[in-house]
Amino acid sequence: MTQTIEVGMLGLGTVGSGVVARLTRAATKIEQTQGLRLHLATVAVHHLRAPRAVQLPVGTRLTDDWQQVVTDPRIQLVIEVMGTIATAKAAIIAALTHGKSVVTANKDLMATNGEQLIALAQRQGCDLFYEASVAGGIPILRTLTDSYATDQVQRVAGIINGTANYILTAMTSQGQSYQTALTAAQQAGYAEADPTNDVTGLDTAYKLVDCKFNPNFWTNCSA
Repeated sequence: MTQTIEVGMLGLGTVGSGVVARLTRAATKIEQTQGLRLHLATVAVHHLRAPRAVQLPVGTRLTDDWQQVVTDPRIQLVIEVMGTIATAKAAIIAALTHGKSVVTANKDLMATNGEQLIALAQRQGCDLFYEASVAGGIPILRTLTDSYATDQVQRVAGIINGTANYILTAMTSQGQSYQTALTAAQQAGYAEADPTNDVTGLDTAYKLVDCKFNPNFWTNCSA
C-alpha cells in the first residue's frame, strides 16, 4: 500500500526548481521502490508573479507567506531551499516546533546554527536532513554512516565546490586565466554574481563544518 506524504517547500529558485523537476520525474520510481507518494502541497516564494523555470504539479499551491507552509497541520515534511540565514532559521525552527521533519540544503545556516537546529529536532522527535548542504547530490554522509561504519577511512580528498571545480578545470585543461574562467562560470550559471564564498574557500569551509554534526565522519576519518 502506498503512503502519501504531504510536502511543503520554501523557495522556488534554481535549487527549488530542480527539486520539483526531480520529484516529478522520479515520482513513479519512488512509489515503486519506497512505497511512498510525495505530494507537493504548498510552495512558499518571495514573489507570486515572478516567472518560474519549472511547471508545478497540478494542485500545488503557491504562497508568499512561509508560515503557511511550516504551520500547516497537513504538511509532514518541509524542504528548505530558500537560502538566507535568519529567515531560513526561523522557518526551520517553526517547522520543527510544529512536528515536521525538514530537509535543507542551506550550508551557511547549518554551519553557523546547525547544533541548535539538530538539538531542537532531537527534542521534537523530528528528522533534520542536511546532507545536501555538504556535497549536493553526493551521499557522502550517508555512505560514511551506513557503508563505512566499521571502517577506518584514512583520508578524504576532493574539490567540493562546483565553482572552484569549473574554474580549476578551465585553467588547467584550457589554459584560461583565472578571471576568464570565473567570468565563464558566471555566464554559465555555475558561479554567483558575487562569487566570494566560492572562490575564497568559505563555501568549502561551511560544507566541512556541516560534516562535524555527523559523528561518523570524524570518527572514521583521520584526516
